[in-house]
Amino acid sequence: MRAAVDLLRTLLHQRPGVLCASPKYLEKYGTPERVVDLAEHRCIIHRQNDDAYGVWRYIVNDHTEAIKVKGALSSNDGDIVLRWALDGHGILIRSEWDLAKYVQSGRLNLVLPNRSKAPVNELKARIDP
Repeated sequence: MRAAVDLLRTLLHQRPGVLCASPKYLEKYGTPERVVDLAEHRCIIHRQNDDAYGVWRYIVNDHTEAIKVKGALSSNDGDIVLRWALDGHGILIRSEWDLAKYVQSGRLNLVLPNRSKAPVNELKARIDP
């Protein structure tokens, strides 16, 4: 039997992420104008995969930039972090697909919408060579 390290991981799909916050949060704390401003905001951390805790990565002109964010709330449950954002507790990063209905209804606003975000969700498969 082969060791797990012999298995290859193949990327099948990526979903781009966007930043969002409720109008209530943005009215109280202001809207970040630049990526570096996120370090001074209450960010909701969605722990998933092997991501470094509180590090959000952006793809800008063919390279990746990272920023360390902070916040009092974190969870590995996507529904919980979404609820916190809807309730005005901070800025969240999620896939566009997950947020579309909340943005369209006005319950969430996009934050820094002109910035490209590294993928938040990746679908991978392990293939035995």
